[in-house]
Amino acid sequence: MTKMDLTGSRGRLLVVLSGLLFSFVACSLINPRTYTAGPYRGRVIDAETKEPVIGAVVLMYWVRESPGLFMNRESFLSAEETLTDEGGRFVVGRWPRISLIPGTWVSQPYIFIYQPGYRRCPAWCVGPPAPHEGGEGWVGAMQSGRAVFELPRAKTRQERLEAQGGFPAAVPFKNMPALLQLVNRERLELGLQPVGIK
Repeated sequence: MTKMDLTGSRGRLLVVLSGLLFSFVACSLINPRTYTAGPYRGRVIDAETKEPVIGAVVLMYWVRESPGLFMNRESFLSAEETLTDEGGRFVVGRWPRISLIPGTWVSQPYIFIYQPGYRRCPAWCVGPPAPHEGGEGWVGAMQSGRAVFELPRAKTRQERLEAQGGFPAAVPFKNMPALLQLVNRERLELGLQPVGIK
């Protein structure tokens, strides 16, 4: 039996690979990013008139993340949707979502807002403060109930068509029935085939 030589190129490679493996395992076990539910509150208004948008779907969803070789792997965990009330207000996320699987964590919640006749709300359409200003971001603004989402109107057929793209692929159709109902109503008016119907 020979002694392991750690001074050669194979030995150095073994040390580097062992260090990378240790870092990978340690980071996956102690990752602090475990987000719990708010509840998250906000308001959806028309970007031009500043009037409340009534009956818009607000979909929030969470994914479970785990470390991968080059990027994190994601799998759907949970979703919750609601409609805005007469004041454009909504509340989502009434229970904690935590990851009990070692080496995984729960992402911050993703949000998707949709109302026929409006364009999609990009990530920066929330205020105050806007996420890119380095403040609490939209998640914190929603937890404190200060988030206001301004939906821009879709003024042309092309803008209505563009609003039909980019739906959350991570969320199974069965977890977003209200969103699909509104989307398909708009698609039929535009002469498009409905989605999510078997």
